[in-house]
Amino acid sequence: MIESFHIKNFKGLTDLELPLTRLTLLGGRNNVGKSTVLEALFAFHDRFNPQLLVRSAVWRGMGALLGALVDPDLLWSPSFANYDLSKPIELAARIDDATQTVTIKYLPNHPISLQTNQGIAGGAIITGQTDQPSTPAATLQLTYNVGGKDLLRTHTSILNGQLTYNVDLSEASTAPRIGLLNLRAHESEAVMAQGYGQLDIYGRQDTVLRFVNLLDPRIKALSVVAIGNVPVIHADVGMGRKLPAAYLGDGVHRLLSIIIYMAITENSMLMIDEIDSGLHYSVLPKVWQAIAEASHEFGCQVIGTTHNYECLVTANEALGGKHESDFSFIRMDRRGGVVVPKVYDFELFAEALKSNLELR
Repeated sequence: MIESFHIKNFKGLTDLELPLTRLTLLGGRNNVGKSTVLEALFAFHDRFNPQLLVRSAVWRGMGALLGALVDPDLLWSPSFANYDLSKPIELAARIDDATQTVTIKYLPNHPISLQTNQGIAGGAIITGQTDQPSTPAATLQLTYNVGGKDLLRTHTSILNGQLTYNVDLSEASTAPRIGLLNLRAHESEAVMAQGYGQLDIYGRQDTVLRFVNLLDPRIKALSVVAIGNVPVIHADVGMGRKLPAAYLGDGVHRLLSIIIYMAITENSMLMIDEIDSGLHYSVLPKVWQAIAEASHEFGCQVIGTTHNYECLVTANEALGGKHESDFSFIRMDRRGGVVVPKVYDFELFAEALKSNLELR
């Protein structure tokens, strides 16, 4: 579990350090950087992907950026603070009392040897060295360091109108799988079905059903049924035929997606943008209960964002007692161009709500 996370020069966050708990909820005004924190966490885990900076642009509806591969200013600078490619991005996580750091640096004229193609990774060409002379290329260098030792160094370059990806140092194992649920990219029915199918193989489907029943006790069973060539989760609600889970309503479908994504990111992290999206305030206590219990069931750390006051009130209502030590709330504010966090443990959070302080 990540105990703290330090972000430097990533998008609108020039220098921000956050303590994280098993369940961390981020609040604050629009454009203060809550979603950016989630994207930074995802980039930290996505370090083996040559397209890690482009991916967040796609989430924000800027998929057309992928067609601008020959221009590093369009491709990479939106991920750097103030669009300044000269200041490296640093993403540092404290895990098990050790610091793991991902540093992303722009090198405008990095020498790249002409390459032989070895395959494709994340949309970039994986290349091998040749004896031909090198040529300068706009390059993004990523270094992954654990406890002061570099374990991974990669270079993603724009060469001859294409992205090339070179691994110059690799002593790191594959990064753990993580998930990000956001409003712009609706969760894939096929991915949900695949995840549920993996749980079914190991006899853990009843665990998902138990959590979903907290919201809708009519559901007797869940199963995967193909519609055309697409696998889709169906639910038995006792009406003589199974229904696609999406037809059960936004609330049930949202909770189902959260639980499944927590399961498939077991012993890792799930980030949920607008955690209360699609959920009526009356069901939020049960949703918080399900998330808290599932976080222990699957060993999954959850980082969420919200603008909703009812989301805060119901978190306080549902998590008091057993899950108090799991929860923290961080209110983010921008002061003089710098984002400043105010951290609330459960006790301080409850007192702030009781005093009617503005926390959103």
